[in-house]
Amino acid sequence: MRRALLWLIATAGISVVSAGLPAPSLAASPPTIGNSWVSGVTQSDATLQAEVNPEDPGVGVYYQFQVVANASEFQSEIACPPRADLKGADGCGPGPEVAGALPIGFIEHGTETRTARVDLADAGMTLQPDTTYRYRLLAARTVPTEDTIQWEPPALIGTEGTFTTLATGPAPKVESESVSHITSKDATLEAQINPEGRETTYEFDLEAPSCLSRGIAGCETAGGVSIYRGTLPAGSTAKTVSVDVDSAWYGRNLLPSTLYGYRVVARSASGAGTGRYETFMTTSGLSPVIGSVSISHLTPTDATLEAQIDSEGLPTEYQFHLISSPCSEPGFGCELIVPIPLPRGNLLGSFVVQTVSLDLNSVGVKLGEGEYHYSVSATSEGGSTYADGQTFEAPPGVIDPPGPATAPQAGGDQPTTSSNGDRTAGSGVSSGSATTSPGQAPNAPGVSKTGAPKHGAGGRHKTKHAHRHKKPVQHRAQAKEHKR
Repeated sequence: MRRALLWLIATAGISVVSAGLPAPSLAASPPTIGNSWVSGVTQSDATLQAEVNPEDPGVGVYYQFQVVANASEFQSEIACPPRADLKGADGCGPGPEVAGALPIGFIEHGTETRTARVDLADAGMTLQPDTTYRYRLLAARTVPTEDTIQWEPPALIGTEGTFTTLATGPAPKVESESVSHITSKDATLEAQINPEGRETTYEFDLEAPSCLSRGIAGCETAGGVSIYRGTLPAGSTAKTVSVDVDSAWYGRNLLPSTLYGYRVVARSASGAGTGRYETFMTTSGLSPVIGSVSISHLTPTDATLEAQIDSEGLPTEYQFHLISSPCSEPGFGCELIVPIPLPRGNLLGSFVVQTVSLDLNSVGVKLGEGEYHYSVSATSEGGSTYADGQTFEAPPGVIDPPGPATAPQAGGDQPTTSSNGDRTAGSGVSSGSATTSPGQAPNAPGVSKTGAPKHGAGGRHKTKHAHRHKKPVQHRAQAKEHKR
């Protein structure tokens, strides 16, 4: 009786102690499988990858990818490759042995997400061209052993995915890339693509200036955003495609004076063709600057008008303006203003000051008696600038040309104004003046009879004062009309 009681107490004590410990199966944390993806797809190969977390600091994970052409061919458990493919292990289980099964991978214990990976060609699997395959990942907790591959069934099954191998034939080619119509807020990206006869999709990828503007090396690998996708139908030959960034990028403007990168990628069933990584810089968005205006090679019938223009990096249209008063002596009717049309010119976008000139005889203008006044305007996407020139008369003979008239800088000396509202200049050649009106057309000059040199007998200069005649109202209206 005493022995029975002791046995009962001992048994009860063990039961009590056992009841206080969790069963090993209850403490086990199954692994988790996250995202999976495919890369490096060719006509006969692909690389499969997936995220796996052992979820246990003390137990590792065995995993295996499965690739089939038909979903019914999937195995429900990790399959053991033939013993010759176990790479030194003495055994495998509890799954069945399957010829052609992909290798079993191993992830050490832990609670961090790792990447499971297999290159199918390296694993001995050859895919067929232009074929769609299904794939998934299986994972299970390892069972500690010395020389065998053992896991706890059943294996966790990840989400199925698909991929299609490339078809035979050449991949599309991005033969050239270019960028045009660059402004401070927009640009047009262009590419010539040869689809090699297959239906081809293409996309323009734009690299935002997050690191490009700071000059960080390797920015082209930081990843851009696809702003446009298009398709070339089967049977197409090489074709030029383009996209306006402002229109395609959901109305987002580029930033002024900023470096951007872009690349064009074309894809078909035969593969992908990638263009070179190219960059471009948006313009400043500033109006052109006219540094000076001058006249040279003055003869009784001809003259050359000149100006120095900084286009601020933007394509710029410029134009000289010439007006005349038909008589040089005071009297009724001598204040009539006659605009003389002159052609426009164009400058490429540059940050270097460019000199432009216009010979009047070359455009059909012949000087005669009376006074003339010239000016110049320049217009670009950034705005418009106008600079006043000089009043002059054609001399009776060949004389030394007047010197250049430099447009005043901000804060510099400005022409004085007489009591009747007309501007007067100091001695010598009258100074030009520049005004900027961003986004508007330039204003044509009004006529101000400034103190320009007049050449009399013996080549002496004499000065005519601008305020000696007050122009009739109707003639001022004509000047305003020309100004517009």
